[in-house]
Amino acid sequence: MIIDEVLAMEGCEHHEIPPLYDSIDPDALAALYTSGSPTIRFQYAGYRIEISPERTISVTNDD
Repeated sequence: MIIDEVLAMEGCEHHEIPPLYDSIDPDALAALYTSGSPTIRFQYAGYRIEISPERTISVTNDD
């Protein structure tokens, strides 16, 4: 989902952005939501990513 959001914003193909795991461990991210509902913020591919407790993903340009 995060990658899809960034691809839509960038208008590019999957191979043109860095792997998500370069910014955050996807397994650790999934584990956070099995034990609670935190707000997560991190940067990925020039974007600020925020995942709300409701698991809504917000992607904003980091410029």
